[in-house]
Amino acid sequence: MDEQPSELERLASAVTAQERRGKKAAEPPPTPAPSGGHGAVVARRTLTSKDWWQVLGGLLTFAVIGIVCYRECPSFVAEMEQDAANAEATSFAKKLVKRSMAFPEEAKVTWERTRLSEEGIWTIMGEVVGKNAFGVRIRKKWTCQLKRGEGEPSRYNWEVLILELDDP
Repeated sequence: MDEQPSELERLASAVTAQERRGKKAAEPPPTPAPSGGHGAVVARRTLTSKDWWQVLGGLLTFAVIGIVCYRECPSFVAEMEQDAANAEATSFAKKLVKRSMAFPEEAKVTWERTRLSEEGIWTIMGEVVGKNAFGVRIRKKWTCQLKRGEGEPSRYNWEVLILELDDP
């Protein structure tokens, strides 16, 4: 009985015949995916010089973007730190206003604006709605000026310069 050549033997002979004729060798056969691949087929191929140039171009582009971002990073970090300091100052001022009310647990403090002067003084403005000592609902505008305390900056290291509650 004559045996039929296997698929692998036929492919090998076809590749050998093509190489003899000077043609490019056929792509290697796709290999089955590792277990759990659900029958997916993975094709293997080597990278050509064109592929390597594309990879190199992508890496170079990524490096240039990284350098640009790194140069912009200090201003971005400074801006983020400033935003965090503004949020801390605003939060601290709102807590001060709330505590100054007769019924702090019922006071609703809203914030309108925060400014930082060149001297490092935060001016925070807003409005509070709460109750006075007689239980009557009142609405007041408030202004608070804060300066960072000495030492390590933290959420509660603030020096209160002014806290004013005015009728609107």
